[in-house]
Amino acid sequence: MQKYIKIFLVTAFILFFINMSCSEESLDKQSPYEETQLISYSSSDSCLSHFRQYVDSAEVEIEVDSFDINITHKNAILNCCLDSIEVEFVEAGNTLKLYETEVNGHCYCDCPYEITAKIGVAEPGVYLIEIFTEDRLVYQKWVEVP
Repeated sequence: MQKYIKIFLVTAFILFFINMSCSEESLDKQSPYEETQLISYSSSDSCLSHFRQYVDSAEVEIEVDSFDINITHKNAILNCCLDSIEVEFVEAGNTLKLYETEVNGHCYCDCPYEITAKIGVAEPGVYLIEIFTEDRLVYQKWVEVP
């Protein structure tokens, strides 16, 4: 009987420490954001000079840093005489959409810009990143936030 009590106590002790270590890990994995949101965005002030003419596909770099998704959209084609570029964010389930829009573009020419955005994610998971330039889908990619 004492043998079973010792086995029970050792097993309970081991399970207690396993449970404690799991709890500590889950505390480290909590997002600082209450909801998924666009944290910041910026864009180049003028046309990029290194543009390859007739590029029709988006060049995008995505980096996941904890609960932040950093996105750089190179060669975003917009009006060459715009005042600024606005980025709007929409969350639709596990799809994160960025809408890049020109403000006061009044010329009949296009040129490339570089646009960066940072999205703060509330929960770990797999997300579909979609980028729209002037309401045209230019990029899609699945990204994991561990």
